[in-house]
Amino acid sequence: MGTDAKRPVTLWDGYLEKIEREFKDKPTTYLRRETISRCLHPEYWHWYEGYWHELKETNWFSKIIPKIADGSVGNPHSCEMFAGLSPTTVGHMYQLHMIERHMGVSIIDNQVRHVTEIGGGYGNTCRIARRLGYVGEWTIVDFPIMLEIQRQYLSDNGIDDVDLEVFPFTEPEGPTSPSILIAVNSVNEMPMCDRRELEGAYPHFDYLFFSHNNFFDGISNIEYFYNLKQVLEGGGMFRHVEWMPDFCRQKRGTNHWFLFAQ
Repeated sequence: MGTDAKRPVTLWDGYLEKIEREFKDKPTTYLRRETISRCLHPEYWHWYEGYWHELKETNWFSKIIPKIADGSVGNPHSCEMFAGLSPTTVGHMYQLHMIERHMGVSIIDNQVRHVTEIGGGYGNTCRIARRLGYVGEWTIVDFPIMLEIQRQYLSDNGIDDVDLEVFPFTEPEGPTSPSILIAVNSVNEMPMCDRRELEGAYPHFDYLFFSHNNFFDGISNIEYFYNLKQVLEGGGMFRHVEWMPDFCRQKRGTNHWFLFAQ
């Protein structure tokens, strides 16, 4: 995501060209296009089935389903198994649930005042949080074409109070506290130069949440996030760091992990 001329070419460089073409070719149905769907809004539900069942066991999830329904913007996938929600929305709701469950802080209950997303997909996590009552600051840091998609998607959903920034971003005095940085399947898909650049921002936040796979583009994410956990613990920046498998996904044969810091 960096702007250095020496930045290595990654798999995302090829994806971005296709995403831009698909978004501009089909501005009303872009979530169904091949690359955008695969990278941002997958149709396959089996990854998310465990999330759905775990959410359904709570005493609140069924009540909020109408509030977080995807609507028609971008022509999202709809899954009958998930009461009409898209698999992506189930996944994003589960991540908000995991943040509250493992760090004791609820974004939708406004227990943080600032959220920074590193790689915000098409803006769906922000949409969900706003629909459920979050009124604090929200920043998304991403590639230019991704910011264009997020701006359009959020605006079409009546949300225009989001700060959209191109990486690298600066927080000269840190974000408004308490704050959280969310990086869902984003840092794990960066080249090492971008990851190192981003690491300097972590101490400015009160909470960190990452999700990642095992391996991407020649980099072992198991090794990287294990080392990151040691750095976050050893530097005294955070009082508690937890790194754990995503059991719902791993039960279905997909290697996926969460890291929490507070």
